[in-house]
Amino acid sequence: MGPLYIPPVRFQNAAMQGEITGFDHPIIGVRDLVAAHATFARLGFALTPKGAHRGWGTANHCAMFPTDYIEILGLVDPTLFSNNLDTFLDQRGEGLLKLALATPDAEACYRRLREAGVPVDAPKALSREIDDPEGTVEIRVKVIQVPPEAAPGVPSVIVEHLTPERLRRPEWVVHPNGAIGISAVTAVVEQPEAARDAFEAIFGAGSTVTTDRTLTVHTHHGVIFLSPPDDFLVLHPEVVFDPPPPPALVALEIEVADAAKCAAWFNANGVEVMGCVDAGLCIPPRHAHGVLLEFSAKS
Repeated sequence: MGPLYIPPVRFQNAAMQGEITGFDHPIIGVRDLVAAHATFARLGFALTPKGAHRGWGTANHCAMFPTDYIEILGLVDPTLFSNNLDTFLDQRGEGLLKLALATPDAEACYRRLREAGVPVDAPKALSREIDDPEGTVEIRVKVIQVPPEAAPGVPSVIVEHLTPERLRRPEWVVHPNGAIGISAVTAVVEQPEAARDAFEAIFGAGSTVTTDRTLTVHTHHGVIFLSPPDDFLVLHPEVVFDPPPPPALVALEIEVADAAKCAAWFNANGVEVMGCVDAGLCIPPRHAHGVLLEFSAKS
């Protein structure tokens, strides 16, 4: 088993305060996990070995970054519990299923949210086992389910990692495309402003900003954009994409160390790239299992 990678601590006092410290990982639901592995490897992501959720019919591969990651989730045994992945694929098709937020203390976070009037359930234990040539590695977490009305348009869970030392290895956080983290997630919703109070209950007063008709939510680590469908299309005129009916998560913005090297990887591997209005690089959803991927250099 290779050496472990220990990510930096985000907030020293977060555990005492029961805070949400930002993005932990967005989850992409796919029909064929093997095909998705090939797709994201071609896009330049170094993926973890397959991890199977204990007692469930789902499994994943992950693209790990120093303080967050992308989970690619597939159904490998339809006879077992899928946590609604099968329903999502039937109704929506492949794409962004959910956003997992991070906390260092799920129990304290649960109490704080309940005090703020957020109707979350108590944390529950979940684990997955990662295949490894030298033995199975168990990853354990506590998960708080966030009801839809508490985070409108952004299906969410909150995660505390109980075995963070097993989550990353040095070779897993170095990607050929230069990706180093998730900077933003975009959802299309009919009335973004109507979601302001719900998100401020989760992230605190002053965590949201409205610009025109887009609501921006600051999570401490990563930004959530809630945009009406028409505005989303105006912001991405170069991308041929029919967003799913709102509400829906539709796009990830991925931070890269060097945009030129990222573009060179895509060019060398025959990946279709489209320009973005902010001078970034866009991978159309048809080439990324239903997700619009935006790559931009670290600011």
